[in-house]
Amino acid sequence: MELVLFYNITGDKAAQLRSLCEDMKMLCRDVMPFEFGNRLEDVIAGRACQPCGAPVLFSDEMLVFVGVENGKLFDFLDKFAKRGISPVPLKAVATENNVKWTSAELRDELEREHRMMSGRS
Repeated sequence: MELVLFYNITGDKAAQLRSLCEDMKMLCRDVMPFEFGNRLEDVIAGRACQPCGAPVLFSDEMLVFVGVENGKLFDFLDKFAKRGISPVPLKAVATENNVKWTSAELRDELEREHRMMSGRS
């Protein structure tokens, strides 16, 4: 299963990304804010539920690729740019390690990496 999870992506950008996913025969799904505190593996499996305690929210746009081979991922990113879709700075591939994190923890790690790579540590 090739899946792209959308976080906080709405409007025209969401429609453009859905079209790209459809053209590339990839499933896509919006992750709802109530799911942000769930482990990524539960979100992927559709087992996410309202977590106990205070909600964990963030407003950053983020894409998570699940089961997408490198070649197809690069093709997706190339088509993303060629279609003029506005950037989504936070992107990740689901791995054996990061699927144990919550979506919010993954977002925090991606933000740290993004700051380091852009020299804003």
